[in-house]
Amino acid sequence: MLNKKVCIISPDIIGPIKNGGIGTHCYHLANDLRSQGFDVTLLFTGPLQVKSHEHWIQYYNDLDIKYIALDNIKSDLNISYELHSSACFFLENSFFIYEYLKRENYDFVHFQDWLANGLVSIQAKQTTNYFSNTLLTVTLHSSTQWQTEGMLRYSSNPCYDMKLKWAEQYCVQHCDVAISPSEYMFNWVQRSGWTLSKCHRVIPNCYHPAQNNLIEFVPDKGHLIFFGRLETRKGLEYFLDNIPNVDNLVKISFIGKISLTSEGRADSVLAQKLKSREIDYDIYEDFDSFQAIDFIKLNKGLVVIPSLVDNFPYTVVEMIQNGIPFVCSNVGGIPEMVDEKVLFNINDKQGLSKLINNIDIDFFSSINHLYSPVLAKKGWVELHKYFHRDEKNDSKLNDNLVSICVPYYNYPLYLPLLLASLKGLTYRNIEVIIVNDGSPQPEANDVFERMKLIYSEFYFYSKENSGVGDTRNFAASKATGEYLIFMDSDNIAYPNMVDDFVKAIKKSDSDVVTCHFDAFDENFEFCDSDKVLYKYLPLGPCKESGILENIYGDANFIIKKQVFEALSGFGTERHTSWEDWEFLAKCALEGYRQAVIPEPLFGYRHTEAGFSRNTSLYNNHQRILKCYSRYYPQEIQNLISGYVLPSFYRISFIKKLYLKYKNIFDFFFPVDSSRRKLLRSLIKRVLK
Repeated sequence: MLNKKVCIISPDIIGPIKNGGIGTHCYHLANDLRSQGFDVTLLFTGPLQVKSHEHWIQYYNDLDIKYIALDNIKSDLNISYELHSSACFFLENSFFIYEYLKRENYDFVHFQDWLANGLVSIQAKQTTNYFSNTLLTVTLHSSTQWQTEGMLRYSSNPCYDMKLKWAEQYCVQHCDVAISPSEYMFNWVQRSGWTLSKCHRVIPNCYHPAQNNLIEFVPDKGHLIFFGRLETRKGLEYFLDNIPNVDNLVKISFIGKISLTSEGRADSVLAQKLKSREIDYDIYEDFDSFQAIDFIKLNKGLVVIPSLVDNFPYTVVEMIQNGIPFVCSNVGGIPEMVDEKVLFNINDKQGLSKLINNIDIDFFSSINHLYSPVLAKKGWVELHKYFHRDEKNDSKLNDNLVSICVPYYNYPLYLPLLLASLKGLTYRNIEVIIVNDGSPQPEANDVFERMKLIYSEFYFYSKENSGVGDTRNFAASKATGEYLIFMDSDNIAYPNMVDDFVKAIKKSDSDVVTCHFDAFDENFEFCDSDKVLYKYLPLGPCKESGILENIYGDANFIIKKQVFEALSGFGTERHTSWEDWEFLAKCALEGYRQAVIPEPLFGYRHTEAGFSRNTSLYNNHQRILKCYSRYYPQEIQNLISGYVLPSFYRISFIKKLYLKYKNIFDFFFPVDSSRRKLLRSLIKRVLK
């Protein structure tokens, strides 16, 4: 097992970000694996908050761990084109991570559930040969859905979070191994309707090095130390409601980041609720985990961890491993970690104060906690003995006949380029069907007839004009292949397109597969990577978001012919567009399996005169609503059409404005807190 390469990927890592449980897990896991001889890389994907990446490269190098930042990866890739991802920034980050990983040769890659960093890489393993000899895991810490429920408040960015929740679920379902530090979290995801990976294991989080966990001091009950993020989910309001009933309380220390509660910002809530009591309190929000432990040991207060919802909190692990007396709520995975003696019932409004008042000098002398860092380390090391190799055989890929269906209408300049690209496909068992949809231009018909002579092995048909949907259906009706691929006549196929589509639909056991594509301007004649305008990244079959925007993919997909026929083909409505979105949505709603190949398989010609860009947005979207309307009552349809969609487009308009004038917005509404404070003070002066 020595020298096996491991990459731990996380938006939260000790150092660049403070106070994160996910980051603490990644730090200790990296150290435990390194101590066992693994070659360990930490890939940090979050926003840098402390010092510089160069500092953390050296810090982790001293621990014999390689540190890499996603910021640096993006710079090194030097991608000049835009990414079109329906404003899914988590998807774009996942794409960059994938671009890095496929150039490396890791044996094990460990993703975290939160923010779906593993999405594109897991899509690739499902549909391509990438990562065939790499084990991809996802550890369940605190998914977006779980956090939202625990915070008891609605998302501030619901459209984005809907897609993110779907992506996190996808990763947990399709990774090689889903890992949870607690049985509780596996139970929660299954109750919530998620599908777990076929291989899933409970492995407690690591702590390196293992410490002597004997209680080191008798705590001062007059000094309570709230340890955790200052938010509703961590039980801040519950804690404050118990304070009046705690005997002889003199001082409270709050260690954790100030966040939002159900009653407002945490610091404002504290000021309001504690102002009438003669209790000193301080907030320490900049401590990292090491500084927090030092503070607690120095002050010898009683640590309180009153979470309303929690999984396997590192605050508890750190207290156990450092011999610090604490009490905590009986929620989530905590009862799997601790001696039941230190638990209080969160459903008892005064459960915390009752427990604290009953603590005597001998209370902690007989505590035997359940968590063991030795067993946790053993579980992770044993996981790395399992080395997955892809055993699927691609030798019979060419056995299946694939029918490529091309609707043609007034594109005399582009059809020869498309057909030349189809002639150059590496997959040989194909039939190409081109249908002239009543093109009125003489030149278009002349080119069509000339192509018949040049490509006698292809099938050419002509009919009266009936629209692109009906023309695709006509082509499909002439097809004899087991699989259908649809291509627009102004695009260009990459040589490996059919090979990769067939491989993906078989490997993923899907019914339909879409892909990324490279977009070029309308004058391109061959696909030059230096001239890509943008890369299109479909998310996948997120049905809840698919009613608002096309996250499914382009019409250039592969589908089993029997599935296409079962769905009655494309819609044939004239004078509106989005028939590809409509069809893929129908496919998902009917329960057919969809997958995405995260590689560009064709060149897309972006033309401002394109039909979809010159039809009514309202009428186009009504077409999508009709597709969904069979699955919900009229009242819900009215709600979506009358309120949800107008709200969505208003928000989308604001987002477009922001992206267009990003530099101006960032100056006047900066993310950096010091600049924000400066701006606020300037505005106050102006108003005065």
